[in-house]
Amino acid sequence: MSTIDHGQAGCRGGARCSALDRCRHGRRCFVKARGFRLTLLGQDGKPFKILPEDKAVPGSRDCPTSYALSEAYKFTPSGKSAVIAILVQRFSQDFEGRDRCFIAVTGEPR
Repeated sequence: MSTIDHGQAGCRGGARCSALDRCRHGRRCFVKARGFRLTLLGQDGKPFKILPEDKAVPGSRDCPTSYALSEAYKFTPSGKSAVIAILVQRFSQDFEGRDRCFIAVTGEPR
């Protein structure tokens, strides 16, 4: 693995995002909620694994408007396969301005 790529995705296939109706605080959302996916790219630049890919956006994310990669860690325990942990920033609009929270994504790179 040489690169982690993140993309933003809306809900697919006509599925309704729960975040489109109401935010966690019960307020009506006026933005289109965005989901995300993480793709691991090989040294040749071709994707070889998708970690998560949102099919729907949970309302607990508070109408996310964008995402960004924050940090990535790789850990290889003695005699075991490597694991990775990636912190993804989730942005939404709050009554005081832009709000940022983090989502931790874990998995095996191979």
